[in-house]
Amino acid sequence: MTAVLRCDGVHKRFGATHAVRGVSLHVDRGEVVALLGENGAGKSTLVRCVAGEIVPDEGGVWVNGAHLEQATPARAAQLGVAVVHQELSYVGPTSVAENLLLARLPRRRGAPFLLDRRRLVEQAREALARIAPDIDVRARMADLRVGDRQLVEIARAVGSGAAVVLMDEPTAALTAAEVEKLFTAVASLREHGVGILYISHRLDEIQRIADRAVVLRDGAVVGTQRVGDVSRQELVAQIVGRQIDAFRREHHAEPEVGDGRRSLEVTGLSVPGRLRSLDLAIRPGEILGLYGLAGSGVELVAKALVGAVPSSGEVTVAGRRLSRRTPATCRKAGFAHVPSDRREEGIFPLLPVGTNVAIAALADRGAAAVVTRATDRAAGRRWTQELDIRPRDPDVPVAALSGGNQQKSIFARWLAIEPKVFVLDEPTKGVDVGAKSQMYELIARVAEQGAGVLVISSELPELMSLCSRIGVVTRGELVGTYPTATVDEQRIVDLAIGGHDR
Repeated sequence: MTAVLRCDGVHKRFGATHAVRGVSLHVDRGEVVALLGENGAGKSTLVRCVAGEIVPDEGGVWVNGAHLEQATPARAAQLGVAVVHQELSYVGPTSVAENLLLARLPRRRGAPFLLDRRRLVEQAREALARIAPDIDVRARMADLRVGDRQLVEIARAVGSGAAVVLMDEPTAALTAAEVEKLFTAVASLREHGVGILYISHRLDEIQRIADRAVVLRDGAVVGTQRVGDVSRQELVAQIVGRQIDAFRREHHAEPEVGDGRRSLEVTGLSVPGRLRSLDLAIRPGEILGLYGLAGSGVELVAKALVGAVPSSGEVTVAGRRLSRRTPATCRKAGFAHVPSDRREEGIFPLLPVGTNVAIAALADRGAAAVVTRATDRAAGRRWTQELDIRPRDPDVPVAALSGGNQQKSIFARWLAIEPKVFVLDEPTKGVDVGAKSQMYELIARVAEQGAGVLVISSELPELMSLCSRIGVVTRGELVGTYPTATVDEQRIVDLAIGGHDR
């Protein structure tokens, strides 16, 4: 067999973060290689190196024996790399045929400014013939089911002459029937000698379609083996096997039921096509964790709760049912939301730290609120000292702060209005080790002061350290909630991959 893709000693750093550490792997012609690892293990960074989106600091990538030098996406595609992303890229209002041949639309002879629609349809049917012959090439892309859009993307990649296809969580949003169609397409690619690097958390899929599995942990390869020679439990152990953070909250036992009060009660929370009928309850002083792998739907829970995405279901805060959920009404009801994307959704980067901290309190006072520099500075001075936000200058633009200090400024914004419920989505994402410890102490503190806390995180050691219970979300459903005192990391990952308690 001939390697269509070879990575040799690839390293990639982002500042102090060593995202990929000397990774070497290969994909042979007609072979499916699964790339496994938890969120943050380095899979996406490695794929970006192969796709020419970023350049390795050390080592190299070879496609069909040619070195990917001066890497760009165009150069990688020229050598034979195609990428099918989890978030599909297509032009919805146009036809399947136009999407398939977007880069090489056939023109009429003698009138190159006009599209030759007859040839367009013929060439599109030919491109779909071995991947998805049943799809109508005249249909609008926007009208297709997600699974069929995925197949069109694969056909477009193969039609470009790809030697190796990178598939990033291709079944995350597919139904069981659509998954079967995808697997048929993968089998067809394999028969035609295309190599596939298949990124997925779903081990049942890996065991069905992959020849070999490469496991990354903390940016390095920790295992390479033929899928038929290793058990599911051994793969899970390789994926999880890392040291747990030193911080650990002392009281893991569930809080006393007491008078049955709930800081937060959620019934039937749903997001069309992504999240199905999620129920949960959090008592005052409790920290509940939610864990799910990429594409599981867990990434939408926080936004659905605070009204940032369209959703259905009932949400009750401290006994008050919210009849209409928007970010503003949820804030007034007592929600604090720390989003996963700090820069895009959490901070006002050009405004001073003081303004960022004071803004929630000012919003609660309504349109008549008087905003002065003195108000901002007073809030900024108080919280920069109390939370050790550095530099301790309320006039510094928040964008100038480190990631950890930006995150603490978002916490300070909510602490200033004493919310009843904290919804924390990846609260330590992009935060260094020292700041992480401070964040853990802060989360424990707000719980001890009586707030209910929901922590959604892809870092299992974080949840095991902080939470009394952990809920596991997979394929849009909450499959169970487990006391951290009675469950280990391997069990949680196994549930997240398997999707049901056994």
